[in-house]
Amino acid sequence: MTTKIPVELSSTPGIVDGSNATAITIDSSENVTVTGLTTTEGVVSTRTGDASQFVRRGGSITTGFGDSLYILHSTTGDMAEDFGVGMTFAVKDSGATQSLGDLGYTRRGADNTADFILQTYNGGTRAEKFRVLAGGGICFNGDKVAANALDDYEEGTWNPSFIGTAGSAGSWAESSWTARYTKIGRVVRFHASGYVTNKGSYSGNSRVAGLPYTNAGSTNACTVSLFPDSDYPNTKGIVAQVAASSSEVHFFTGARADVAHAWADVGTGYYCNISGHYEVS
Repeated sequence: MTTKIPVELSSTPGIVDGSNATAITIDSSENVTVTGLTTTEGVVSTRTGDASQFVRRGGSITTGFGDSLYILHSTTGDMAEDFGVGMTFAVKDSGATQSLGDLGYTRRGADNTADFILQTYNGGTRAEKFRVLAGGGICFNGDKVAANALDDYEEGTWNPSFIGTAGSAGSWAESSWTARYTKIGRVVRFHASGYVTNKGSYSGNSRVAGLPYTNAGSTNACTVSLFPDSDYPNTKGIVAQVAASSSEVHFFTGARADVAHAWADVGTGYYCNISGHYEVS
């Protein structure tokens, strides 16, 4: 259907008589431009085939997060918890329209504080699957408890130092270590491989210092696949643990694995391979 504009209205720049600027422009490609937000901003809706796009045309600002698409959900009452605003994605064929999922924000504790949520539909039943808490952290499957939120993921390298618990470095030296860690929430998983080339002036017991985070709990078991013990075969095996409230791995031996391994029994030029996990606060 074609709508014709009477000649007497064709020179009117706006929608209503008395307007002094163009409010809506439709070009030959059926692009619709709506102006009037400010003197330099507007909204453009472009239809290309079956796709549509909405573009906010702005001024000279090149930083920050702009409200390219502004969606308002208003109420005449007082907003309750979980009152929010969102978008529903749906499809339609020759039958009924079917909702597929929702994205939106819901009130959390205050009118100006909100969680971001994602909901999916399964057989027509809507269920929350993903939530980003306003205070930080990710929850899944309808959970919104801050203590359960996954609030950190990190990967990196760390710098082990295979040293004694007493004495000083002196001429101490070690190889380049291969050492990495992954932190998921409060749990840190780590591994390291390297060796001492000069024991220097250290004494006391054996330890590897330099874990990426401090252990917040009690001691944690640590796996030792290789250890440079020079007292073999007298040594009754080596075990290791992440020491409580520290960022160190300590080594033990003896029939009951309750004797701290002596730095004097560490051999040079042989690998120490360790791996384990612990919790942070």
